[in-house]
Amino acid sequence: MRRGMVQERRLPSRWAWRGTGSVLLAWLGACTLCCLLDEIFVVFGTLRLRDELGASPQVQALAFGLGALAAALGLVLGERLLVRVEPLRLLRVSCAACALAFVAWLWVDSLVASLALLLVVELCAAPLYPICAAQAYACKPGESGLVAALDSALGWLQIVAPLGLGLIADRWGLELALACLLLQPLGVALLAWRHADPRVGAKKNERITADAGRGEA
Repeated sequence: MRRGMVQERRLPSRWAWRGTGSVLLAWLGACTLCCLLDEIFVVFGTLRLRDELGASPQVQALAFGLGALAAALGLVLGERLLVRVEPLRLLRVSCAACALAFVAWLWVDSLVASLALLLVVELCAAPLYPICAAQAYACKPGESGLVAALDSALGWLQIVAPLGLGLIADRWGLELALACLLLQPLGVALLAWRHADPRVGAKKNERITADAGRGEA
């Protein structure tokens, strides 16, 4: 009897991980993807401005300096919009706008148009990481240490990513390496669609726990 009670007490936490753990890892994966349009974009974007559009070092520095300001503006606007807009809706819209602007940036061959589109990319990409991180922490309320530890464990991907993109650029060209950066908005949008609400995992966990309890009975 006591053994059955111990099993019953342990059951919820075990099944809780099955219900929300995969969602948590998905959102942490989305956080990792957000490194692509950050420093990595600066490095490879500078190469495109220099090699394909003939931008001088001063123009390159100005472009990404203004891009940093656009990203800061994107964070401010995102924070204000979250008061009235559901976070995942804002995330999807930001991903779509970011992807479209990035494709257009890859397509244009005008330096002025490229600079303008670069600002749009930075503006739209800025809210992605904060929203993904918030969704990750929402999966495990009161367990921020666990979430932070798992996030750190995935940090090696941010080291491998620029090396892999460098190999792609060296073997198949800069354009393909830059196209790979689209994994950020497209991957985050896919995760936002599949894991629309962290509470879904909790509801799924309640159903699994109830089914398991009936099985034990």
